[in-house]
Amino acid sequence: MRLDRHRPYSWDNAVDGLSTSVETFYEPDDRAGQWVANTTTSAITGLSSDSADGVKPYGITALAKVTHDDTAVDSYALSASGPGVGYVTLISNDGNDPSKSGLPVSVHIIRVGQPMYRGEIKVLYSSNPLDEKVTFQHTADLAANFADFNYEWMIQPPVDGADPKVYYAQTDTGYDSSNPKALASGWTPLDGGSGVGIHRYILGGSGIQTLSDNYIIMRYRPTVQPTPATGTRSGWPKC
Repeated sequence: MRLDRHRPYSWDNAVDGLSTSVETFYEPDDRAGQWVANTTTSAITGLSSDSADGVKPYGITALAKVTHDDTAVDSYALSASGPGVGYVTLISNDGNDPSKSGLPVSVHIIRVGQPMYRGEIKVLYSSNPLDEKVTFQHTADLAANFADFNYEWMIQPPVDGADPKVYYAQTDTGYDSSNPKALASGWTPLDGGSGVGIHRYILGGSGIQTLSDNYIIMRYRPTVQPTPATGTRSGWPKC
């Protein structure tokens, strides 16, 4: 698609039109040993008697979900954003691809529990070197359910040329043994940086925070009931 820089809506339309289609493979009854994608919109039953789902399109605002073990994927992403703690069982090499029938079936068990995943803060720079805005994004994808979490973003300049402390050390005056993870002093909440679904924060403008060196921290907590982690906050990643 050719984009006209004088018509910004052409770029918006191009982005809004992005999509992906999820295809599931099967072994046709009349072509034993072959492995083909079901490109129709209806489910097809293959030689193994396993049903291959029809093509499922996902737009830019939707989360592409893989619900069949014979669906074509580049890689899998697991996200523990459910209502509690426990165990997840994964079974690998149990698909119907005839070329992989000799692979051993393996079972993997993953424990989901505390503490909450802290994650990292990534800096997303603009391609325009004169842009006065910089974007910070938390790395936890949370299955795109950001509206189920409350975020807090804070900022602080360097202290005597060094990065500021997030937590007090035991030898610091402000250390509290009853609350060893208390936030050290000096951190200031970012404007509009506290609330639900703020997994990304844009710092910009001509203020002192944009023009000077600063450090950013954030944390999040689940808000959906019921879950044992409701009210529990993550640690503070810093960048």
